[in-house]
Amino acid sequence: SAPLKVLVAEWLCRLNLSRARELRPALLRSPPTPLRVYEALLAHESAEGPLYGKSVLQGSSADLAGQSGGVSARCCVAAELVALFERAVSEHGHDSVDLWLHYARCHLRQGAFAKASAVHDRALRVLKEQLHSDFVTRYQEALRGDAE
Repeated sequence: SAPLKVLVAEWLCRLNLSRARELRPALLRSPPTPLRVYEALLAHESAEGPLYGKSVLQGSSADLAGQSGGVSARCCVAAELVALFERAVSEHGHDSVDLWLHYARCHLRQGAFAKASAVHDRALRVLKEQLHSDFVTRYQEALRGDAE
């Protein structure tokens, strides 16, 4: 049930990150998973895990630069965080502007503009049409905010 999954997610977020990562697949195994669960897990991963690392794309820095539009390895969002975002947008991407903005900001904060742009493009393909205007406005605000 959804309320139980939220409680389990809150409990997982009190554990150290490596233990939470071990147990997280069991929680996410059977959809639907409430957006609040993903929000808690993303916050936990962001707060305690390495936000950025070369684990998103395996390979050397030169390989990463070539695959990510010239962005160096240190500008990549950590694989665990990307995996969580991908699961979350697969379930909630059609109606959660905040989720897409959070995903894009993770890339923007590290100057990975090509990746943020790719998230933006996907969001516009996936979000309900009536949410496009809100998303575009808030994305532009995020761009201005991260440039300052």
